[in-house]
Amino acid sequence: MIDEFSLDSEALASLRRAKELQGEPRMAALRDLILKHPDYTAAAIFAAVDLRRAYRSIVTGEGSPGLSSNIPARIVQFWDHEPPQDVVELMQTWKTLNPAFDLIRFDDSEATGLIERDHGDEVLSAYKRARMPAQKADIFRLAYLATHGGIYADADDRCLAPIDTFVSPRATLVVYQESYGSIGNNFIAVAPRHPVILRALRLAVTGLNRGDHDLVWLATGPGLLTRAFAQEWTEDMSEQLLARTQIMSLGALQRVIGIHCPVRYKSTDRHWSRQAFGRKKRRA
Repeated sequence: MIDEFSLDSEALASLRRAKELQGEPRMAALRDLILKHPDYTAAAIFAAVDLRRAYRSIVTGEGSPGLSSNIPARIVQFWDHEPPQDVVELMQTWKTLNPAFDLIRFDDSEATGLIERDHGDEVLSAYKRARMPAQKADIFRLAYLATHGGIYADADDRCLAPIDTFVSPRATLVVYQESYGSIGNNFIAVAPRHPVILRALRLAVTGLNRGDHDLVWLATGPGLLTRAFAQEWTEDMSEQLLARTQIMSLGALQRVIGIHCPVRYKSTDRHWSRQAFGRKKRRA
């Protein structure tokens, strides 16, 4: 993250100048910076934080049980092969607390078939180029949600409250901000064909098919989703994007979803962070 802030000295200087401003001049400076440097994740993070603060009454909200929503009542999850028992138990919490929602689980073969049917060769090529299961899950969730919408929940997240008690029925996109200020991608609730998801999918596919080797977090994970959100905001001058977006704080999310639960596979080399950072397997 420090490298991402500092490697582009021109963008960093512009970000520092924007940081000294307040109100609309600051937002205008961030918008100009993102237009000039759309791949600069640091500016996208600052914009996401400022937007949630400035538009708190618009982009945050509460659920209303029983009210209809723009977002399909469908929960989607991914595990590339047969999930271990402790992961299965976490996945089941989503159905237990949301009995009226469909719960669909995809493995690698099923995800490949869906991407081929819905998107064709370009997206399928990017999915197959993904270096690890976590990155395949990143591409799959964007590909599925772009076409069908619904709720994507990571397999290692525990549902603690019914979805319709915290997702606003007027929202077309519901996400949350991580501790860095970036927009997390382990829980996404979205209407079909949402422009942020379509843009994120397009950016991820372009980068993977081009042969980029960025860290997974930046290339297809929260860094990517944050940039897609910021880029879409810079081009949507009507502010309609914000009017239908619910951004939850990390604290608010953690009251209804237990994220990144400890499960056994995370102590093995299958976890994306161990592969991404090249940690050597320790002896028992």
